Amino acid sequence: MWRSFIYTLSAGFTLSVVAQPTFERIYIGGGAGKFNLVELGSRNVLTTLSYSNSVNVTGISLIDPSGGIAHTHCYAIDTFLVIQAVKKYTDNEFSFAGGYYKDPCSTNPTGKNTYPVIGRMDSLGNVLSLHYYFLDAPHCSMIAGKLENVSDHSVIAWGKEARFYVLKADSVGELVWAKRYNRRGGFQFIKELPSGDLLAGI
Repeated sequence: MWRSFIYTLSAGFTLSVVAQPTFERIYIGGGAGKFNLVELGSRNVLTTLSYSNSVNVTGISLIDPSGGIAHTHCYAIDTFLVIQAVKKYTDNEFSFAGGYYKDPCSTNPTGKNTYPVIGRMDSLGNVLSLHYYFLDAPHCSMIAGKLENVSDHSVIAWGKEARFYVLKADSVGELVWAKRYNRRGGFQFIKELPSGDLLAGI
C-alpha cells in the first residue's frame, strides 16, 4: 500500500512539470561585436542580430520563445558603426556601446576617427539617446566594445580588444571621467563591487 502511494505521488509530480520548448534556428543577417542575449519579461529575447539581407546594417531583433523573429530594427551603417554590446538598463531600456565614425584621422590620411559611443534604446530598438566622446589618444579607432551599468544609473564602457581605455558617463550621457592606459593590454570585464569600487579583468 505504502509503495503504491509513493509511485502515485511520483507520477503526479512528473506530469505537473512543464519544460520550455527547445528550438534550433539559423538566421541570415548581421551580428555585433558581442552577441548579447537579454531575456525580457515577455519571454522574448532581445539580441544584437540585424535581420536583414544587407550586410551594411546594424541593429537588434526580438526572438520569440519558439525562435521566430518577432521584431527587428536595423540602422544603416554610416557615421554610427556596428552595435558592439547591449545591457539591460531598466525593464524597457537598454544601454548600448559602439563607435562613431567621423573626422579625418591625423595619423592615417585615408582614415577617419572612430569615437566611443554610449547610447540608450527601448526594447523595440528605438534610440532614445546617443553620445560620442573625444579621447586624447594616438589611435584613430577608439570604438567602445563592452559596457556595464552601475548602481548610480551611470554606464561604464571600455575599448574593444587592445584599446586600453575606460570611461564613465552619467544617466544622461555626460562624461564623468575617462582614463587611457599607455601600455599594451585591454579589459576583459569590469564589475561594480558593493563598495562602489570597480573590479577589472585586465
